[in-house]
Amino acid sequence: MTGSTVEVSRTDWARWTAPLLVMLVVAIAYSDSFSGPFIYDDLDAIANDAQVNPQIQSLFTPPTETTPTTLSGRPVLRFSFALDYAVGGLDVRIYHASNFAIHLACSLLVYGIIRRILLRPEIWGERFMKSAPWLAAAVAGLWGVHPLNTQAVTYIVQRAESLASMFYLLTLYCSVRAAGSEKSVPWWGVGAIASAILGMGCKEILATVPVVAALFDSIFLAGSWKAAMRKRWGIYAGLLVCWLLLLIQVKSGSRGSTVSFHEAISAMQYALTQLGAIASYLRLMVWPTGLVLDEEGWPIAHGIDDVGIGGAAVVLLLITTIFMLWRWPKVGFSGAWFFLLLAPSSSFVPIVTEVVAEHRMYLPMLGWIALAVIGGWSLARKSMPLHFVETGIYLALLAAFCTLTIQRNAQYHTAEGIWRDTIAKRPTNPRAHFNLGYSLMHEAHQYPPGSVPYKKLAAEGMAEYRLCLKYDDHYFPAGVRMADAIAESGDLAGAEAMYDHLLKVNPKFVGDGNVLRGKIRVERGNFQGAREDFQAATAALPDDAEAHYLLGLADEQFKDWSGAAAEFQRAVDLAPQNADARLQLLTVKTLMGNS
Repeated sequence: MTGSTVEVSRTDWARWTAPLLVMLVVAIAYSDSFSGPFIYDDLDAIANDAQVNPQIQSLFTPPTETTPTTLSGRPVLRFSFALDYAVGGLDVRIYHASNFAIHLACSLLVYGIIRRILLRPEIWGERFMKSAPWLAAAVAGLWGVHPLNTQAVTYIVQRAESLASMFYLLTLYCSVRAAGSEKSVPWWGVGAIASAILGMGCKEILATVPVVAALFDSIFLAGSWKAAMRKRWGIYAGLLVCWLLLLIQVKSGSRGSTVSFHEAISAMQYALTQLGAIASYLRLMVWPTGLVLDEEGWPIAHGIDDVGIGGAAVVLLLITTIFMLWRWPKVGFSGAWFFLLLAPSSSFVPIVTEVVAEHRMYLPMLGWIALAVIGGWSLARKSMPLHFVETGIYLALLAAFCTLTIQRNAQYHTAEGIWRDTIAKRPTNPRAHFNLGYSLMHEAHQYPPGSVPYKKLAAEGMAEYRLCLKYDDHYFPAGVRMADAIAESGDLAGAEAMYDHLLKVNPKFVGDGNVLRGKIRVERGNFQGAREDFQAATAALPDDAEAHYLLGLADEQFKDWSGAAAEFQRAVDLAPQNADARLQLLTVKTLMGNS
């Protein structure tokens, strides 16, 4: 056997063994992540008490959406959940398995992209010819088991982040393949464009893909902007379709409930706040302990004085990145990757429902991990002692990250567990107290009313609702749950008093709150009060079919047949499928005809 044959054999062995090792370590890290229940936004996007989101009950023709969820305006993401539902109904293991498969695909794409980049002799010479598969596997493995990724993988609905990232990476992989073979450029170019379009249907982070792909091409594939545009101008023209899709999505208002400029936080305040948030992300990337599911209550930076040392360090890092892009672009790309991928959610456009979220680091931190692994190997490769030290550090980090990921996944095993963990780290978070209260009350209803376990869990749940309102008395979902529990206990007067308080302190509760209080007043026999509530509700929510239907019922109590008929007709116009409204309308019209 000749020396060249042996070399080829070793290369092929590494080429297939390295990705298998990546798959193995990622599988170990997430081996205990398949049993956690639906939590938080999962409940609206997938199912709440077996009430399935209609948007996932059909693969191709979902009904008109009435309540915005994480799936809103994201058709590819919605389809992925609809596919899970078609396969396994509400079996949570199916959804976790899909999330794991997506994360595994991302890890393998990372491996493929880095391996092919390191094997380009026109960029690196012969430096990485033998080590490319192992270095690519080292980057993909460390990134794949990093604990900071757990929120995007184990928290089911955050598939939005991992699925979009998969298409982002697939776009780059297709670009690398297009640069590697002139014969296959058209097909790989089409693949890059198709991947970007599909990614835009998952999450808006794909808005940056034309810029990042062009920068990636100019540094690692073509060698310059001019050459990249000349060789692959068709790909970048096609990638601009992503921007067109983003404009259509924003104009349609499908993400308007989460992304907006309003009086609560300005663009500048949001940007200043993100400096502190990014500093926190970087700390968690290096030292991934203290992960938090929900950062509700993160302090808003109202001026430059609120930025702090961490924010200043982020600004310095950004300046350094710009300098490195000019002086050493291969090194500077890691910083550019980081800042550009965070830009859609962590710059000037406020994400009003989630100012800070760890899942945003899913793909951005990849650049820093690649720089650390490949840069460390480059520095140590000429010295055997340093090489052993670097290998030891890497293996220790891999083992530590894998262990921390397993431990973090265990905290997702129950809703109560993950919310208690959140409260332990953020004790004044009203949303965490509400969700813990909700999970405790849900567990209480698994027992007979009046039983000891029921009373214990219900009392704990009510205590969490009270803490929620203590830290934010405008958080009306907690008040609604408290009112429901009070009404269940038979204290209708107490439930009505809770709604009185909620309507007083939160003007945004007018409409929905009037409907709920009106129902309680009906149960108490206060039909005049209920009628006034339903009138207020229809004034505040003119397109709410239920409010009009209830007002029609109230009008019937006072023999206001014409008023009742008008309200029932309006309810039928708004919700033609409402059989009760149709029946009441027919009944009232019959009574009017006989009178």
